Amino acid sequence: MFKLLKILLTLIWKQRNFLFLTFILVLLLFALRFPWNNWLEKTVRNFQKKSPTSLQTDFDKLQLKLFPPGVEFKNMTLNYKGKTLLVHSFGIFIDFRHWLALKKSWKIQAVHEDSFLSVVFWKKEKNLKNDDPAGSVVIYFVQGSVPSLNLKILDNLFPNSEISGQTQIHFDYEGHPERIQEVSASLILKGKDIYLSKIELKTPLGPLSLPPIRWTESSGVFALKEGELVFKNILLGAPSDDLIVRMKGSSSVFFSYGRLRLNSYDIQLQIDLDKDFQMNLLDLMFAGYKEDRGSFYRYSLRMTGRGNQIPNMEKLLEF
Repeated sequence: MFKLLKILLTLIWKQRNFLFLTFILVLLLFALRFPWNNWLEKTVRNFQKKSPTSLQTDFDKLQLKLFPPGVEFKNMTLNYKGKTLLVHSFGIFIDFRHWLALKKSWKIQAVHEDSFLSVVFWKKEKNLKNDDPAGSVVIYFVQGSVPSLNLKILDNLFPNSEISGQTQIHFDYEGHPERIQEVSASLILKGKDIYLSKIELKTPLGPLSLPPIRWTESSGVFALKEGELVFKNILLGAPSDDLIVRMKGSSSVFFSYGRLRLNSYDIQLQIDLDKDFQMNLLDLMFAGYKEDRGSFYRYSLRMTGRGNQIPNMEKLLEF
């Protein structure tokens, strides 16, 4: 018996390369034949049933991807408090570009008809000053872009209104959500042919209706650094539109106990309104800052204040 075992072990050792290759091929064949998509889909659906969240999700199909590695959901539906959003394709993938630089980053991609979203995020631990009791904190990095967003995708979020138009979005973020004073972020928006149907606003004086608004062009740049939010080059409308809004300024924000609080602000606002376009809200709010410019009215003012206090408003001589 001992001799037989010795002969068997000797044979295995001599053929170790062949046996190892055979074992790898068997594992590979098993991996290729195993119904990974079905197994993963069942696992995700079971997790959804047990997850206590107000965000409900559903999808038609889930499949694994090899290039790049990740998972992709087909026809995913997001439902939050009765508001529904449909995404035709939603995927989470490994981002090779950052992994090669030793950053464990992930990429999220979402597609809905002619709308496309791409977001890359990663994180790292940052050492703080010695006098900080936290010692270190995790910093999150996010870079994303929406080269084309058809605003009709938001129709289900605003069932009583109609919204349409094309928008481009670029954004980046660096910091921790609970340390807003150290966050650095930027947001660039650019829109074309934006249309908003009649909108009902709830005010202390009762409901107020706004007429349909169309902006041929729109753009805006926002930046957040060390607790200061700066917004500039905000433009809604073109010379041919009935309503044109220009705005720039800054505000100080503070994040505490899960809420974002406005400390102070300084905003410059200029609004051009065609005389044939009815918008009583502007006269209700800014009647004292109204000028007759021939074919249109112009409202120019500067607003400053702190928190929820009534803002101080003054005539703006030059925008």
